[in-house]
Amino acid sequence: MAIDSTCLGVIETDGLCLAIEAADGMLKSGKVTLLGVLIAGGGRGAALIRGDLGPVQAAVEAGVAAASRKGKVLARNVIPRCDQHLLAHLSRLIGEEAKVAQERSDPG
Repeated sequence: MAIDSTCLGVIETDGLCLAIEAADGMLKSGKVTLLGVLIAGGGRGAALIRGDLGPVQAAVEAGVAAASRKGKVLARNVIPRCDQHLLAHLSRLIGEEAKVAQERSDPG
């Protein structure tokens, strides 16, 4: 069965490193797709995934558990049947942020 990918899972943490830890925990928990890990401002980080509702719910709980062992989880959310326009917007936003980061690190 293919992933429906209409469910969005988000974990916001106190720092980028914790968001990466949360993303790792989410991806190891089951069949979900990473949308990205973002610097959310104010020193916060956010990890975003998509997939079917059951796996996303389990992944968010696993990500919260992983990040909580090392720091503070500020928020978590699961949005079932997330609007495709929002998912597309988030994908573009994450892609643009990655491009800016790459340009900043490119010495040329």
